[in-house]
Formats: sequence, C-alpha cells, structure tokens
Amino acid sequence: MFVFGDSYSTKYLDVHTMKYADPDQMSSTNGLNWVDYFTQQTRLEAWDLAYNSAPVSNALVHQHTSVTDVSQQITQLYAQYFLDNKNRSSDETFYVIWVGINDLGLMESNDLDMPLTHIMERYKDLVDYLLEHHARHFIFINVPPIEVSPKWKPNAAKKMSDLVHEYNLLLDMMVHQLQHEKDGFFHYVDAWALFDKMLKSPDAYDFTNTTSYCPDWRRSQEHGCGPVEGYFWLNDLHPTTHVHKIFAQQLALELGSL
Repeated sequence: MFVFGDSYSTKYLDVHTMKYADPDQMSSTNGLNWVDYFTQQTRLEAWDLAYNSAPVSNALVHQHTSVTDVSQQITQLYAQYFLDNKNRSSDETFYVIWVGINDLGLMESNDLDMPLTHIMERYKDLVDYLLEHHARHFIFINVPPIEVSPKWKPNAAKKMSDLVHEYNLLLDMMVHQLQHEKDGFFHYVDAWALFDKMLKSPDAYDFTNTTSYCPDWRRSQEHGCGPVEGYFWLNDLHPTTHVHKIFAQQLALELGSL
C-alpha cells in the first residue's frame, strides 16, 4: 500500500534510510495515526510518502516550496524510489490519497479566488500518472469537517464549509468518472461523514470534548485539561490518535465488505 497526502497521514518516512520517525515524536497526533492502525488490522505493508502541510500542488495554492506536495510525492519520490520495483504486483497494491485540507486552508488564508476545478484537474493528472505506471487499486479519502475545527470554526466556518463540500463533491465526481472510464478499482471514502458522526455522537465513541483542545496534552493537568484520550482535537486542526484508530477501524470494515 502506498499513501500520499498531508499531516493526517504522514509517518515522516526518511526515503534515504527507508525508516519512519518515532510515533511518539509525531507532531500531528499523540501516537499512532490511521496508517499505523490500518496496517495493523489488515497486515498490509505501507510505504507512506505523505508530507506535513502538503496540498495537491504548492504552486496552485501558494504553499511554501519546502513542502513536498502530493505532486512531488507521486512524480518524484514514488517514481524515484519505488516505480522500478519488480517484486510488486499491480493486482496486490493499493494507492491511497488523502489530500485537500491544506489546499482549502491555503485558499482561505491566502484569499485565493481560484476555481477548485483547477486543483481537481491536477489531482486527476496525478491519478492518470499512476494509472500509466500500472497502478490499478485506488482509495480516495475526502476532506473531513475541518470547518468545525478550532482553527476555522470561530471566524471562517461558513466559508470553509462551502469549500469542503464543493471539494468533496468534485472528488466524488472524479471517482465516478474514473469508475466509468478506466480499468481498475476506484473507491471513495467519506471521511467527512464519519468525522461528523463522531462529533455529533461523542458519547458513542468515548469523547468528552469535541470543540476545543488542550494547549499541551503531555502536561494536561497543568492546563486544567481532562485526559487526552477524551479529546477529539489534539490541536486546532489535527485529531487525536483515538480518532485515527476509529477511522482506521471503519476503513478496514468498509473495504472488507466490498
């Protein structure tokens, strides 16, 4: 399984040593992320090329060039380090792409007046690149309800909600187009719906706080916070490892039923 995306997915792979960072040192969650949990459940081997703060394309949304965007993850890192692996079967390899959070965030913070179709066109180009290089099994994960995250809810919830819903609609349309026009497995995963369900029914998932976050979860008592295990948000935009675990469990169930 290959994973492309942003901080929601990254395990900070050092492509030179092919080793991952210590999960306890990850900045985007307080432990394992969904890739860890998913591979534990499915016993799939994952090569995770996701990169912190990555959009589909840095150039489109004015992201800093130091960020390895999804375009580079696929056409440079994957191409350089994995494309010529003769031991990998296209029939047994999944390609997972979870991107869009930073694209929408940068559109808002940089006040960009650009049609989301431009981002989706580049996204489709990357899928076509993988298809041309014999990828056949794809999983596309949409953008969760970041409009209710502590980062965006106070001042930009409505605008972000509109962006998220439009992006997810375009992604869904792209997946349907691929299903009708290309030979392969193309599956759309509705992370927005699952996150929304968790946020609206917190007791069912053992969450005690779904609206705020602790300034320092490692020293929660000093800040008057409850145990981090009860929080949905680890910081203003990223969910806790508890959310990642639930997402991975549901993803494994969803794919297992297909």
